[in-house]
Amino acid sequence: MLARGALSPLHGRYDQQYDLRLVFVLATLTNFQIALACDCKEQGGLKEAQKSNYEDSELIFMGRVIELNDDGTFKFEILETFKGSERKYIELKQTHLCSILPSEDEEYWLVYIDDLKNKESAITSSCGLSRSFRYPYLMNVNDLPPPPPSTDAFLQLESEIMMSEHRTKSLEILKGEIEQLRKWKSGK
Repeated sequence: MLARGALSPLHGRYDQQYDLRLVFVLATLTNFQIALACDCKEQGGLKEAQKSNYEDSELIFMGRVIELNDDGTFKFEILETFKGSERKYIELKQTHLCSILPSEDEEYWLVYIDDLKNKESAITSSCGLSRSFRYPYLMNVNDLPPPPPSTDAFLQLESEIMMSEHRTKSLEILKGEIEQLRKWKSGK
């Protein structure tokens, strides 16, 4: 008879088989996720991404979401235009998985639009710098938010502190970006 906590030879083999199945399942899920992921081009560092997005966009504005529809369309009230023709409102549409889609909680946004030729192409991509003030994280310049909190109380507290610090940093970046857009608009 084995002592409590000791492993039998069969138990070790079971763990190895279980581990291999787990690795296979995780690899399959990862490949599936990669297949569905957006194909965002590498934009370099933050400054390069901001300059590139500014140059490539037809319209850049700060706005407030005023309408969300079941068909994937949403309407912004434009509060300040940084580039492009002035207008009071714009309606956009989520046409694919990489398009942004605001929720009712995400009222204020900084929005970059590459192409305004028709309503179907006037979309904003999650690959760009468009983002809400509530979730100001940049997805295309390695600025992902921290992982979800742990179930351990102390680790959860540490995670909350990290998330708070990361959000503050992201808001500071967003504020600096808006200041830079105002300078570019005024020709400075």
